[in-house]
Amino acid sequence: MAGANPRLRPVEAFVVRSKGREMVALHDPLRYSEEIVLVSPEAMMILSAFDGTRDVRQVQEELMRQTGQLLPSAEIEAMLAKLDEAHLLENENFAVFLAGKVAEYAKLTDRPAALAGQAYPKEPEELRKTLDGYFLEAARLPDDALHGGAAAARIVLPAGFEREAPADEGGTVRGLIAPHIDPRRGGACIAKAYAKARQDPADLYVIFGTAHGECESPYALTRKNYETPLGVAKTDRALVDSLVATLGPEALSDEFAHKTEHSIEFQVLFLQHALAGKPFQILPVLCGSLHQAIIAGMSPDLADMRVARFHFTLASELAKGRGKICFIAGADLSHIGMRFGDRTAPDEKSLADTERHDRALLAAAAGADAAAFDETIRNDRDRHRVCGYSPIYALLRATVGATGRLLRYEQSQEKETGSMVSFASLVLR
Repeated sequence: MAGANPRLRPVEAFVVRSKGREMVALHDPLRYSEEIVLVSPEAMMILSAFDGTRDVRQVQEELMRQTGQLLPSAEIEAMLAKLDEAHLLENENFAVFLAGKVAEYAKLTDRPAALAGQAYPKEPEELRKTLDGYFLEAARLPDDALHGGAAAARIVLPAGFEREAPADEGGTVRGLIAPHIDPRRGGACIAKAYAKARQDPADLYVIFGTAHGECESPYALTRKNYETPLGVAKTDRALVDSLVATLGPEALSDEFAHKTEHSIEFQVLFLQHALAGKPFQILPVLCGSLHQAIIAGMSPDLADMRVARFHFTLASELAKGRGKICFIAGADLSHIGMRFGDRTAPDEKSLADTERHDRALLAAAAGADAAAFDETIRNDRDRHRVCGYSPIYALLRATVGATGRLLRYEQSQEKETGSMVSFASLVLR
């Protein structure tokens, strides 16, 4: 049932109290499965042995080597059965389960909201009040106000950063960088960007979002509209069809990745609220990993010709006339600390170092300089884990010649996990 060599799928773990005891809850971060499995803190060592290289007997031997104790095979089998039932093991049972989910999703015309009732209210009126609060807070915040990071006096800005500092003089909004972090942590920063969209609405929003889950293609399209409690944002299906006609069916092969991905959902939600009923269409594009370019030590366009082909095709189609177009990158910046694999929690020095790195990226973004943005990440082999690498690169490839201005930069720390995520809002005109 669990397979000869059980392999645990990527899971997220968090501590909960159950029946007066501290337990560890395991769940699927991709939300293919909604099941949660509770295990004891001691069992976490057993889970680490489910890496696909050992059978049950070898798991016993590994645990004996580490702890000096022999764990009965029946206990290991019972844990595997519980994980398998929750579809948290990489095996045939999960493959069949996932195939069913993919087939079920393929029949839908609209992509249902995945985070309603979790990251934001499900009821429309409550949601509008919540979003109004974010926009009100954003209006009260000065542009590029530091929050949670090192003191401004200690930050040495990279050369050329001052080019995005002048006052915003208005003009056509060609692009926006907005966080895809949970609005409860970064709602005001997200609203900073969409206040600009409210001032200068477009007809079509090309939204590049980070694909946090499995995505084989560098860019995953979808024909589905995006549904939120505020209504349905229509996808420009004619544009999708034109792109697929040139790029081939591969452009839609990862459509299922859109189902639970939040990076575009949050952008649609804030757009709907900002534009308050004004008609618009979207082109939702999930961006896969560009880390092959880091390994190869070359630009994404050279490391994977599908990247260059996508951007050439997109530019060609948009040049045929789609009304007023705005490009959006739903993107966060650095991820540091123990939750993300570092040995220690962020301290004042690492926070300041991260801010310098982020501001170098933002300087490149403000100049719509995709090459400089990419080089800044590749030069340190993405040691800051910039999960907005792909969508911001795509945005900058699409907005050549624009001039940007940073609206806000934040560092949000999680003391309980010893981690920090940074993010920013930026407008390109």
